[in-house]
Amino acid sequence: MIPWLGDAVAFPPDDQALSEPNGLIAAGGSLSPA
Repeated sequence: MIPWLGDAVAFPPDDQALSEPNGLIAAGGSLSPA
């Protein structure tokens, strides 16, 4: 499952990263600097 991030939500913790394929993915969120 790909987490959907709201504007105020931090990136998911790295313990939720997949081992195969390796990495952490999320969608949404704000790309503006904090």
